[in-house]
Amino acid sequence: MIGALSGIGGYAALGVSPVSRQPSSRGVEGAVDAKAPESKTESKPESTTSNLANPSQLSEEEQRIVAKLKQREAEVLAHEQAHKAAGGAYAGSPNYTTTQGPDGRRYITGGEVSIDISAEDTPEETIRKMEQIKRAALAPGDPSSQDRAVAMQAEAIKAQAEAQLNEQRQEKLRGDEGGAGGSLTAEAGAIDNESKALPIGPYNQVSRAYRSASVLADAFQGVGVQA
Repeated sequence: MIGALSGIGGYAALGVSPVSRQPSSRGVEGAVDAKAPESKTESKPESTTSNLANPSQLSEEEQRIVAKLKQREAEVLAHEQAHKAAGGAYAGSPNYTTTQGPDGRRYITGGEVSIDISAEDTPEETIRKMEQIKRAALAPGDPSSQDRAVAMQAEAIKAQAEAQLNEQRQEKLRGDEGGAGGSLTAEAGAIDNESKALPIGPYNQVSRAYRSASVLADAFQGVGVQA
């Protein structure tokens, strides 16, 4: 399971979420739960070397429970490693929950990976980060409900960043259009002032009109249409 350390899941640290808490297999077939409590470790725990039962001394039911615990451990390890690999620098080390089996060994039956889901300094950086976090949350083939919740949170933050980026682009576009309009007004004013200094006559009127049209055409060439 992945956990966002921003208030989602088992972690409450600032800006991060546990990406998936794999539900533990406490009470596998009803026999493990009463024998051993769960414990949490930072990495894969070492097998207990003391008080291990000889497999030949286990009943058929106990052997079946041990087999299920081994299968569960392999599933949890693969699940959490998928989160870690896809999360990259944003993902922390997996934390595991263990359960003691009837053979005396502790098996991994649950786990979670913390992931940083805080926004970055710019909308572009935030969008890229949230895309990676969503991939990390959904990386396992069987994402948990917590994993899907983190993916939805990342998608929501990404949408906010995209809206912010779009607003910035609109503001820049409005600024560019305003600057082009001011330049055009200045050109027209210069033409008007120059025309007032010319003597009135048929030729001068035609010349003045031609010059005005020419300058305005040049000014419009600098005004582009932006998408």
